[in-house]
Amino acid sequence: MKLLFTSLLGLILLGCGSSDKAQNTNSSNANDNVYKQNLSKWNDLNITSYTFNYEYKGIFQTNGKWKIQVTNKKVSKVSYVGNANSTNESLSIEKAPTIDYIFKDMLDCYNGVSCSLEAKFDDNFFFPTYVYISTSKDGWSYTITDFKKQ
Repeated sequence: MKLLFTSLLGLILLGCGSSDKAQNTNSSNANDNVYKQNLSKWNDLNITSYTFNYEYKGIFQTNGKWKIQVTNKKVSKVSYVGNANSTNESLSIEKAPTIDYIFKDMLDCYNGVSCSLEAKFDDNFFFPTYVYISTSKDGWSYTITDFKKQ
């Protein structure tokens, strides 16, 4: 019975190590490769214009859910789509992220000191769908939904 339980637990843990997740605690390992593979595949698709819903939770006043439109790799429009009663600061076109920026933020964490990262990636377009970054002082997350290529 103990052998059966141990075998089942091993299979469950093996199944949890899917290729759409990456975790980093400043160690160079296979998770670094997950990030690099998804970034490479995203770049190979050469998607320059798209829209997505972006939810930010963290240290800045722009917490909330935003619809971001990117045209020719630059943010062209930002609309707040979160809670209407929110008192959050507006997210300007200049400060709104592109998918490329989110990959760069992840890379900064991989190359940083005392930074940990957790990420999940889209199976079709390879962009990060969820990113959590934590430093010794702060932590923040991005969630990307409703991605549409234009």
